[in-house]
Amino acid sequence: MPGSLPRRVSPRVIRTSILLSLVGIASATLAGQRPPNTSAGITVFEDVNFAGNRATFVRDTPDLRPSRFDKRISSIVVGPGELWEVCDGRDYSGRCEAFSGEVPDLVRRNWNDKIQSLRLVRSGGAGNRVARIELFAGTRYSGQRLILNGPTPDFSKGDVKFNDRAMSVRVPAGQSWEICVGANYDDCRVIDRDVPDLATLGISRVVSSARPRFGRDR
Repeated sequence: MPGSLPRRVSPRVIRTSILLSLVGIASATLAGQRPPNTSAGITVFEDVNFAGNRATFVRDTPDLRPSRFDKRISSIVVGPGELWEVCDGRDYSGRCEAFSGEVPDLVRRNWNDKIQSLRLVRSGGAGNRVARIELFAGTRYSGQRLILNGPTPDFSKGDVKFNDRAMSVRVPAGQSWEICVGANYDDCRVIDRDVPDLATLGISRVVSSARPRFGRDR
């Protein structure tokens, strides 16, 4: 009616509306952070918190340029039970690190927009293949033993302390490993069997890093 006063909205209604708006915003934020289901392989995202364009890889990828994700990955989700290695160089060169589970923000791990290649180092599922290699300080599997279950970029760091000591190795049947003269997988030899004396390969007492080769394309 002309000249009538506007209807007054009670403070309770205002508070309820504000609360519902905040709940909606919070729900949208959480939805953006919820990782998708990844049954196998590694799913990569252009943005942190599993946002932006995505792609899933189930095979070793030595060069990400064809996928358009070269140096454009900011978060990742790895399939259950799997372990994937990412590297800041092509062909698994440069700095490398193995990841499992969900990593919503690679900025905090100093990997944002740096990944150029990636590969599987441990498969998941009921037939889980656990990477394993035994290195010995003496020939014919004698002396101090070092057991590795995943990529190890530098034998001189952390708890390893086995740099330039290996003289023989044991590799489980069906597995393949790179054992390398330099740290960070430089100057490597591929080994898929037991070697009682690494001198036959010219690398006795000079091994500084090692990593498995599960998942490599045939």
